[in-house]
Amino acid sequence: MNSLEVAKKLNLIHEGKPFEIRDVFFDSREPVKGAMFVAIKGEKTDGHLYIKDLLDKDIPGFLVKDDFDCKDVLSKGKSCLKAKDTIRALQEIASLKRDEIRGKVIAVAGSAGKTTTKELIAHVLPGKVHKTYKNFNSQIGLPKVVISADIDIDYMVLEMGATALKDVEKLTNIARQHVGVISSIGEEHLESFGSIENVVRGNFEVFDSPNLISGVYPKAFHGFYKKENGLSFCRFREDADIKIRNVYIDEEGTHFEIMGIKFKIPVLSVGIAESVGASIGVLSSLGIDWRMLKERFESFKGVQGRMQLIDKGFLKIIDDTYNANPVSVKNAILTLDSFKAFRKIMVLGDMLEMGEHSKALHEKIGAILKASHIDGVYFYGHDMKYAYDVLKSSSKEVFYFDNQKELADHLIKSLKQNTDNTICLVKGSRGMRMENVVRELENEL
Repeated sequence: MNSLEVAKKLNLIHEGKPFEIRDVFFDSREPVKGAMFVAIKGEKTDGHLYIKDLLDKDIPGFLVKDDFDCKDVLSKGKSCLKAKDTIRALQEIASLKRDEIRGKVIAVAGSAGKTTTKELIAHVLPGKVHKTYKNFNSQIGLPKVVISADIDIDYMVLEMGATALKDVEKLTNIARQHVGVISSIGEEHLESFGSIENVVRGNFEVFDSPNLISGVYPKAFHGFYKKENGLSFCRFREDADIKIRNVYIDEEGTHFEIMGIKFKIPVLSVGIAESVGASIGVLSSLGIDWRMLKERFESFKGVQGRMQLIDKGFLKIIDDTYNANPVSVKNAILTLDSFKAFRKIMVLGDMLEMGEHSKALHEKIGAILKASHIDGVYFYGHDMKYAYDVLKSSSKEVFYFDNQKELADHLIKSLKQNTDNTICLVKGSRGMRMENVVRELENEL
């Protein structure tokens, strides 16, 4: 996109020579060659303060506030686009780029499993696919993904993150997707959503696109789907459009059956079966014969930090440390519980951003663990103490730590003393940095 033409369409101020907007970035510490820097003023810092550090980089232009003095930028032969609100301008630039893209757009929202589902959809789609990368699923991240796309793509698969009502709606206004997908619904970001009802409403905004061909969603939420065309998936209900049956897990992966087709996906998670179900819904909505793509499905290796197996001989570690909320923790417990002939240990850090519901939701995790066949549980964090209090009277080996290093040391010592075949799953919210525990296990065992 030509910067001068963009400025005219969006009523932005253009200073300097025109340049092509092929990509954007926001972190001055990680400049992207040939991309436009978007200066964003946040709560802790202001991107405008770092423009001087980028003047000698291979960057053609800057998107800045309309009161910013671009004298130094222009003296370096670079250009400025000026806007009253740089985030709003970024989103409008992405919307202009979306107008140029003729391929089909798929958008994935949900409380848990949306990254894996997005990656799987992108993996199995035939043709040229552009997808959300890294964690660019936010109000500034999704526009970056759209702007960086080639206009001749066949498909664009976008992940939509949300912490409140209207978040997905704003992203949908940019993406204008043809197929909307919800991976799962459960308690997430309750501090900002306010209630589970708002979580449902907020995620269902993914179906409000004017281009919508079909929506794909868990059958349990069929009553909320008000569109004409839609496909539901489920592991439990026979009335789902896409029925997932006979799910079980072994060291080779997750096994299940959908409409007479047997799958073995090399990812250790009961949730991967539902991601396959959602992907089949997308393919069906687009008129693609998913049965012909069985080998593509079975070559999917999963996503780093999400149910990834690390084999240490007698010890198998499942790294699920990317994030945690009640839906994904329950999935992790079900996954670990499904293993046979292993001593099973779970390591859990706090589920963050649960607001006033945090105590009850952590206690519920304790109750789910109490009913499981998991042998040992290690808890870490302020709110996991509530889960520990529920579980400590059980016959399981249960430990609580408020120091992560002490937890890792105790766990490593225990594993060295008992070298029976053991599988250990580690999980927690991003802010708990549970990957440190995985690293200690890898290094010491």
